[in-house]
Amino acid sequence: MFKKFLEKNKYIIGAVVFVILLILIIGGNKNDDAGLIRSSVVRGDIDSMISLSGKVESSSEVSLRFNTSGTISNVYVSEGQLVRSADRLMSLDNASLSADLLRAQANLELIKAESKVSNAELDRAVESAYVELLNNDLQAYPKDNNEDYNVESPVVSGFYTGKKEGTYNVDVYNSASSSGFSFRYSGLEKQDTGTVNQYSTSKLGDLGLYLQFDSEGDYGRTEWVIPIPNNRSSTYASTLNKYKNALASRDASESSNISLEITNAKIKQAEAEVAKIQADINERILRAPFDGTVSFIGPQKGEIASQTEIAVSLISPEKYEINIQIPEVDLSKIKIGQIANIELDAYPGEKFTGSVTSIDPAETIVDGVSVYEASVYFDIQDPKIKSGMTAKVDISSGKKENVLKIGKQFIEKDETGEYVFVYMEEEKVKTYITSGFVGTDGSVEVLSGLLESDIIIGNFE
Repeated sequence: MFKKFLEKNKYIIGAVVFVILLILIIGGNKNDDAGLIRSSVVRGDIDSMISLSGKVESSSEVSLRFNTSGTISNVYVSEGQLVRSADRLMSLDNASLSADLLRAQANLELIKAESKVSNAELDRAVESAYVELLNNDLQAYPKDNNEDYNVESPVVSGFYTGKKEGTYNVDVYNSASSSGFSFRYSGLEKQDTGTVNQYSTSKLGDLGLYLQFDSEGDYGRTEWVIPIPNNRSSTYASTLNKYKNALASRDASESSNISLEITNAKIKQAEAEVAKIQADINERILRAPFDGTVSFIGPQKGEIASQTEIAVSLISPEKYEINIQIPEVDLSKIKIGQIANIELDAYPGEKFTGSVTSIDPAETIVDGVSVYEASVYFDIQDPKIKSGMTAKVDISSGKKENVLKIGKQFIEKDETGEYVFVYMEEEKVKTYITSGFVGTDGSVEVLSGLLESDIIIGNFE
């Protein structure tokens, strides 16, 4: 019976066995490359967003506070005054910050200038060495090593101003008149003629050189060559090496990743310092987040304003407030005045724009987690918007444009630092990198260690 079953179903059984073997083979191969992903290092923008949620509430009056404490230096408005969005309302004293900003800006410009000077000095060293090479021990030699001339070689003087190498060919011949000799030159300059003055120098072309012929010599029908540079000179080798060394020093400096990284790091650090001070100054200026009417002014000029007290209140009949809670870990990334992108659960796909108008300096504990109450306001005249609606609020915490970036998942770390595996010549090469800005989508800025279009690989089993 079993034998008959086998004979009857042998093709089905064979197919099943084949499928099982195929699965095993594929499964074995898959295990070898499981999770292996390749990706290119690309250049682009990186955004970092903080996503929060809250409830929409209608509000006609907004209370504004400074994000830091200080002495009021100016009050730009009065109660009852109409203001436009972004108008200055009040400011804190920033004299010390302004001085710091000037120093930081001066330091930034100095670092940039030093970088340019360093490169310029290397360029000048190369140019100087090359000019020295071209002008070193210039001499005239008989053409084709003709030593049968019974005259001294004309003396070469002046300073060669050309920037190319080659040879002057000088052909001396009897003049048509009884004035003596003339010469024809070619090679480094367009062919032209000159007159042999046996008692003074004769101009050789327009690149700064002169010839002096022996006053007693008979130069008729003689030919001379002037090589530039003079590779027949005993000092040619030393001047050539000097030029090559200058080139090598410049090229080494330009290609040195370490030197370049140090310079770029200094510039980035100085730029960051300028940006920080400027941001601190901006924080000391309270601006209207929307069009409205000033309903209240708190501290006056010369008085101390704290983060906890209301500085200015504005009234707006068409204003909505979204109360959000900022986690402690994100508090430093959000400032008053930052733009917020708003999307309502009731109307997915529709985008609204608002701004952060207040951040409570005191923490609130929610489910054992420290959060800070904040308000986001946005103007809307659409009657479909109702209080109580749930809103998603995205606040940009930073952006880097046109930077090298990779996926965060490719980065590993050991005692030396961060590294990735670069795919080179069918091999994985462990390469240490310096990372920077991290985006919301998992992109990471690469400051050093990788080049655009490098292929990196990772195993994410």
